[in-house]
Amino acid sequence: MVRHKRNRATAGRPATGGPSRPRSSGRGFSLVELLVAIAVFAVVMTAVTAIFIGGLRTRSEGAENMTLEREGSIILERVMRGLYGKGGLREANSGTAVLGDDGASIWFEVDRNSTPTKTRADDITSLIYLSNGEVYYRPDTSADDVQRISLGKGHIESLQFARTATRVDISIKLVSDLPGTDRQAFIHLTKSVALRN
Repeated sequence: MVRHKRNRATAGRPATGGPSRPRSSGRGFSLVELLVAIAVFAVVMTAVTAIFIGGLRTRSEGAENMTLEREGSIILERVMRGLYGKGGLREANSGTAVLGDDGASIWFEVDRNSTPTKTRADDITSLIYLSNGEVYYRPDTSADDVQRISLGKGHIESLQFARTATRVDISIKLVSDLPGTDRQAFIHLTKSVALRN
């Protein structure tokens, strides 16, 4: 009886009778697989870039709208209270508030005393008006003193005053060009102020 020595490499493996499978040869990607991967990567990167640019645009528009809203609020507050907290529409004598023909200006009388008096002899006529996209205030129309109320950050497209017996409604619309685009940001604010009897 002849004994055969078993090869160590085949020890423990069952005999299959056929050729053994070759080990992985470490082959790379085919050209088709590579092109598909590049196409998928390009689509994903295009989507990510579009989302990123849209987010930047939305952020820019939001920041510009906040700037316009802040400026509009300051202008409305100055119209109501006066440029330095005195002499604005809230101190206007109700019988004297007169709107301009286009509604973009208003004349009114205010008491020049710190504590308003009943007599109108010490009242002065003030004027608030829109001109060339800016809001101006003349605290005393008999003097040449004209002060700009608006801050100049946004173009004021419209300023409108509407009057009832006891109050004045103020409406303002500000517009600003968005940098790097052909679009504009705009804000429209309204406020009412009661007139003094």
